[in-house]
Amino acid sequence: MLFLNQLRAVFRSTPPAPHSVPLTTPVQVPMTTPILPALSGQEPAEALPAWLTDEETLRDEGVLYGMSDADPDDKLAVIRAYIARQTTPISQAINQLRTQLTELNEQLAQQENRQRDEQHRIDTLYKQHLTAPNPARSVLALALGVGTGTGAFFLIDQTTQPVYGSVFISLGVCLAGIAGPFSQPAEPDRERFVGWLLNTLGLPLIVAGFVLTAALSTQSVGQAVLLSVVLLALLPTAGRLIANGLRGFSLRASRHTSLPLIDSLTQQVAVCQQEINALRAQKAQLTTLLNQQETELTRHNAQCDALIQLFLSEFTLARSLHNRLTEAQRTVLFS
Repeated sequence: MLFLNQLRAVFRSTPPAPHSVPLTTPVQVPMTTPILPALSGQEPAEALPAWLTDEETLRDEGVLYGMSDADPDDKLAVIRAYIARQTTPISQAINQLRTQLTELNEQLAQQENRQRDEQHRIDTLYKQHLTAPNPARSVLALALGVGTGTGAFFLIDQTTQPVYGSVFISLGVCLAGIAGPFSQPAEPDRERFVGWLLNTLGLPLIVAGFVLTAALSTQSVGQAVLLSVVLLALLPTAGRLIANGLRGFSLRASRHTSLPLIDSLTQQVAVCQQEINALRAQKAQLTTLLNQQETELTRHNAQCDALIQLFLSEFTLARSLHNRLTEAQRTVLFS
């Protein structure tokens, strides 16, 4: 701090100016070395030069620039460059941690989706296992469906024989009326109820209209319409009863294999949960480390601002005093 002492000695021997500028209060700037995690591909930070780590030396630099005609932007650019070199390893660590967190979030989402799908399968199997109908009920439903379908077939055959004269036509028309309700699910989705209703009654309506056309040639209008209404009731009922009976037998048969499958899926769900817990623990560690690195980067940026402020404060004071010095004072100062 010899140069500052000389400057103060010159002004102590010189009368004060009418409008003197007060000296600034020293700014305390902590000089610390960044502590970075041991991440792959990370280079050690470059050490700061002596004039930047020592507060008094940095003040002298500001005074020298202020007393001369030098542009302070060059010195400020050097300070920023040194601090940028200090923060480069931290920025690399932050980018690496963010990349790892992104990959970890993708793995976590995949595991959660897999666990959700397997849990849905378990719930479906449990529901099928618990709601499997009694065998007697399935046999009764199948028998009633076959009987209802047989009755509908005879009604169709008696009506279409005088017109078409072929039992195969009657059989095909009857099976078409039964096929529509047979292919539909037992419990329709509320959002697709209209579509389910049209698919269930579409073919029976067509069959009823076909039989109505054939009946009008041999029967009265009232009898033909009544026959169509009866077929419109019998064909969907037969299709639903046959489908329920066969579905009941299928569910009863699948009960023998559903329990081992449920156990296997339960174990897979437990394994998924363990993997999810491990991934969440890793995510928590990486998040903590990322927060530490971001805090360290913020601290270095604040340190850079403090160094620049310290340099500028001394530079501004020295430049203001430089404009008030006489030639003799400058000669004494720089001798």
